[in-house]
Amino acid sequence: MIKLVGLDLDGTLLNDEHKISNENKAIIDSLKELGVKVVLASGREVESMIWASNELKLDTPLIALNGAIVTDNKGEKIIFDKPLNLIKIKDLFIDLYNNGRFMLIFFKDEVIATDNNDDYFNLFIKYSNVIPKRVNNVVKYLDDNNLWDSVYKIIFSDEEEVLIKLRDDLSGKIDDDYNLTFSMPFYLELYDSNVSKGIALEFVANIYGINNEEIMAIGDGENDLSMIEFAKIGIAMENAPDFIKERANYITSSNIENGVFHAIKKFIYNE
Repeated sequence: MIKLVGLDLDGTLLNDEHKISNENKAIIDSLKELGVKVVLASGREVESMIWASNELKLDTPLIALNGAIVTDNKGEKIIFDKPLNLIKIKDLFIDLYNNGRFMLIFFKDEVIATDNNDDYFNLFIKYSNVIPKRVNNVVKYLDDNNLWDSVYKIIFSDEEEVLIKLRDDLSGKIDDDYNLTFSMPFYLELYDSNVSKGIALEFVANIYGINNEEIMAIGDGENDLSMIEFAKIGIAMENAPDFIKERANYITSSNIENGVFHAIKKFIYNE
């Protein structure tokens, strides 16, 4: 019996207007009545997840920044956190910055952005409830505020082909302490290798005494793969990349066709 459902937000629970459909909302309400825990797991920062938790009236922890931070349902109490060791790759980071890469840098209570690309800055705002602080000199900002050891995640935003090349390049310059995954085709994310949605989902499940045989997880991005593979029933959205679909137990319909609703109907209600 499934006792916990882990849900990604963008491209999964949310439609292309970044909203929760009435169908998805209703099926999640019914899960709560059954006593099934619903846990939101996103690459988003905590502040951009609270609205969804509130709208669904969830009382479960929030898994944010790909699992780098786990908080209570209101985002007020940090239950777990694991920052990125940015000091170790400080010179590499400075080189990337000096080369004009557009970056978003995530802290516990703040997001900053390099001040060099309006298009990618505005794109982020479409997917977030937080407006990043645009910083003219990011390196100086980190130095002046002593923040090198307080970064949880970095997003590089660009065209997919450019980011694939960047990942190949970075993979040869960083070690196993770091993860590089796509959350969307235009988002390449860097975070600690001991962080993932799967690890965080296991952490939350342990709080409730639930094992992976009792877990279902649904997602569409590369950063969802860890929880899709951890769960007994790992489900990929129709809009997910092929390599995610190949490693899932089942492929549901897309996020604009209420794929979450249909997956829950099939595997929990047997309909």
